[in-house]
Amino acid sequence: MEAVYEQGEQALAGFLPELGASSLAGHLVEAEQTAADEDEFIRVRKWALDGRILTAGVIQQDAIFR
Repeated sequence: MEAVYEQGEQALAGFLPELGASSLAGHLVEAEQTAADEDEFIRVRKWALDGRILTAGVIQQDAIFR
């Protein structure tokens, strides 16, 4: 699982500079992470725009194997 999480973190690290260079970036305001974000995401960044939240992150998926 660690390798999968690492791949997700690498993909996020590659995506964030693209978002920062976009025409949208100047309109975004960094949003606070919540306790729920910490439980759900391995890594996450959030921004607000006109009352909406843009979230980019690596999600922690819990699965039960039987």
